[in-house]
Amino acid sequence: MAKYDEPHLLIDGERLGPKGRNSREVRSPGTGAVISTLPHASKADLDRALEVSARTFKEWRKVSAYERAKILKRAADLMRERLEHIATLMTMEQGKTLAEARVEVGGAADTFEWYAEEGKRA
Repeated sequence: MAKYDEPHLLIDGERLGPKGRNSREVRSPGTGAVISTLPHASKADLDRALEVSARTFKEWRKVSAYERAKILKRAADLMRERLEHIATLMTMEQGKTLAEARVEVGGAADTFEWYAEEGKRA
């Protein structure tokens, strides 16, 4: 069985794990076994994330539609490259079939790519 990735919060490029914060066990719906620990965001984490969002939006809004499209297309490409890994994690945490998870990841990648192209036309 594949190893489940350790969930974390990502705020301003910093990975924040469950240590020192409220958390919850992630259990396999198939076996009930604990497969990881999910960190919960604190009020301070949320305040920091909002501050970072406000700050970076000022930079993002200056990025051209064509540059944004490249970023979204790259996200779609990465999802497709990592499809098997992402689908395996989804199966482990949600109990859905691997085939269903693959379709869902592929559909999400297609959506990112569609919006990349749509943004250039807007």
